Amino acid sequence: MKILYVTTFLVLSTGLFFTACSNDEDTISDEIVIPDEEVVEPVPLQISVSIAELTRSLITESGFKDNTSIGVSMMYVNGEDYGEGNKNQKYTSVGIGTNQVWKSAADVKVSSRSGYAVACYPYSEKNNDFTAIPIDNKDCVDYMYGSVAHVNRDKPQACLVMRHAMAGIMVRFSKTENYAGDESISNIRVSSKALGKKAVLNALKGTISNIENLNAALNFEETFTSITTNPEETTTEMITAVPNINEKVDMTLSFQIGQAENSIDIVENVAFAMGKIYVIDVEFRPGKLVVSNVSIYDWENNGNYEGFIRPEN
Repeated sequence: MKILYVTTFLVLSTGLFFTACSNDEDTISDEIVIPDEEVVEPVPLQISVSIAELTRSLITESGFKDNTSIGVSMMYVNGEDYGEGNKNQKYTSVGIGTNQVWKSAADVKVSSRSGYAVACYPYSEKNNDFTAIPIDNKDCVDYMYGSVAHVNRDKPQACLVMRHAMAGIMVRFSKTENYAGDESISNIRVSSKALGKKAVLNALKGTISNIENLNAALNFEETFTSITTNPEETTTEMITAVPNINEKVDMTLSFQIGQAENSIDIVENVAFAMGKIYVIDVEFRPGKLVVSNVSIYDWENNGNYEGFIRPEN
């Protein structure tokens, strides 16, 4: 079983020049950072953007498209605002590739008081609180977040690693060479008590809460008129879902073969996670229909888990 590794790396910095910076990843805690006394004028937060090649992300290009917008805020670890004008400023990409720059009508400003630079994608003017961003699987939006600590006037560069807030689900159908049928498949859907449709994202800490619509049907749009031995020819587009990271993989895959309804229960001893893609392989065999494999791919290659799980055949 081939395991795909996907790395999404978003480096952020502004100005008319490229600013090289390297930040160790910071662990967000509940400790309140007491800022130093401000003694000098604030300076603009410096942002540049590059994204590593993506192959399994909903953003399939090697970088953000021209005219893409993200929100950027400065704040303290307890969620307190950094200051007036530093909340959810809209930064928009201009150009593509290595010539791409990010511009804002009003720069985020940093002072001598150390804080966190926090970013979220996509931009919404309604996101006034980066600790409580509403997320929804409608339209399969690829919500991303990132934060960097210890940003101040003397260190105004922020290199943010953007992480995926959602989980991705895909289904692939195939048949063995000795299976004589040529089935049509429709009304494909998955449900799980560990997958929801709506939630609240804390972009500062990278956590999800208040998950809604758990166990609701998550529907795929595809209809397949036939199947082959090659699962790549009958693969759904990825849909997103809000994962309850405290629950193990326990889901039901349902679909119609012709007019007949079919359901398969999938229960495995591994928890759902943010930033993972779960690919369900369904195989038609003489006399039976089985889930031959459930693969877990890193949407972001952060080393939390890599591998695959194998249900009983």
